[in-house]
Amino acid sequence: MSEQYGLYQYTDEEIYDIYDYIALGDSIAKGYALPDPATQCYASLFAMSHGLAYRNYGELGLTAEQLLMAIQADMYPVSEAKLITVSAGCNDVLAPVLQMLAKTLELDLTMKVSIIAVNNRLRELFLTEPHERIKFRIEAAINAVNDNIKIEKLCDELTYNTLPRIAREIKKRNPSVQLIMTNIYNPYTSKAVFRSEDGAVDTLDLSGLFRIYAERVNSVLVSTKDYMIADTDKFITGTDFVNSNVSADDIEAISLDPHPTVEGHRLIKKALDAVYRPIE
Repeated sequence: MSEQYGLYQYTDEEIYDIYDYIALGDSIAKGYALPDPATQCYASLFAMSHGLAYRNYGELGLTAEQLLMAIQADMYPVSEAKLITVSAGCNDVLAPVLQMLAKTLELDLTMKVSIIAVNNRLRELFLTEPHERIKFRIEAAINAVNDNIKIEKLCDELTYNTLPRIAREIKKRNPSVQLIMTNIYNPYTSKAVFRSEDGAVDTLDLSGLFRIYAERVNSVLVSTKDYMIADTDKFITGTDFVNSNVSADDIEAISLDPHPTVEGHRLIKKALDAVYRPIE
């Protein structure tokens, strides 16, 4: 017998094994896009550093609401763990941002918008469209994203409702567990690079795609008596720590992938270290 949730099928043995530390959350927790997620993701680095028996339950594409429902359905062994980390919320906020960007890039909005589809469309445009036009499209998306009431409401639902409920459900099942929740970093802190037909270089700051909402979420997420907040946004501030890169100088590598690089995961591990209380 097995239970199905999200994109991963757990066996009874996996669900009820006992570990010192379990990592819950989305693809960031899972280590998506790393060469070797099993050893390079922040949860694995943290477990090895502190000598903890550990299992990673991160799932690709998981939203905070989906994580809450999975915990409520007792899909994870939270009752026996001594430490639990939670990475959730980025998908909730990033999805409508990508939807608006996809609209300006003229993607088919009847299909589910994915990072892969956005990346492929950007590469196609860099090969076929004047770069001044591409810059205009992205600027239009940034303007549409900023101060968007729908996304603001999603942020508030996440911080005032869903994430606190995740914490309460975990603590209900394991009152003594040390619980650490990560906040949200801005994956788009680099500058897009464009080239005109005469070779002139132009740039565009991409941080506006997500900055206002990362700040909105993080201003509310603070440590409480029930959980600590690991400030990933404080540590992940440079262009080498996330996979996003939009440059006319390397069209094949163009990507708005928000996931951390190997070094980015090391920095998230440091953010956890900063609030972790060693388990006795």
